[in-house]
Amino acid sequence: MVTDDAKHPALLLVDGVSSIGAIDFRMDDWKVDVALTGSQKALSLPTGLGIVCASPKALEAAKYAKSTRVFFDWGDYIKFYKAGSYWPYTPSSQMLYGLRASLDLILKEEGLDNVIARHCRLAEATRCACILSHNLMCTFFLLRISIVHGIDNPSGAHSLERFRLEDVVDLQIGVLNSMLL
Repeated sequence: MVTDDAKHPALLLVDGVSSIGAIDFRMDDWKVDVALTGSQKALSLPTGLGIVCASPKALEAAKYAKSTRVFFDWGDYIKFYKAGSYWPYTPSSQMLYGLRASLDLILKEEGLDNVIARHCRLAEATRCACILSHNLMCTFFLLRISIVHGIDNPSGAHSLERFRLEDVVDLQIGVLNSMLL
């Protein structure tokens, strides 16, 4: 990584809220220092659980950071972990049980490679459906991103219109403010 080669102290942070669990992500191989995701996207849980992973370099940097810590501090979690507990605060137990079940489905039942392949298939189906059924262009079409799609609606369809793309993919897409959701 370029910061390592230059011996620069910068940390590489990845906002993977929409992508971790849906596309290939290799924290260690890519030398990511901090990665975060949320429960509500590829982990298939309700909103409410933030998941943060940190490298040893990030944890070391946190020891010397001068920023104010009001809600989250690595040190609190590390102290409690070393004492035999995982949480310095009251955790959302039902979300943790849900996370365990979701990870079992992803890693043990379907398999992460199959989950990623499914996201790729659904993304391609979405792009094809937009183009074939409504002549719309995905803004990320050239990048072939398999997670979030911005779709241009040049036809100016009514903002409350709903349509079914059943000829291409069994997926409901709603139109709101000229953007497909």
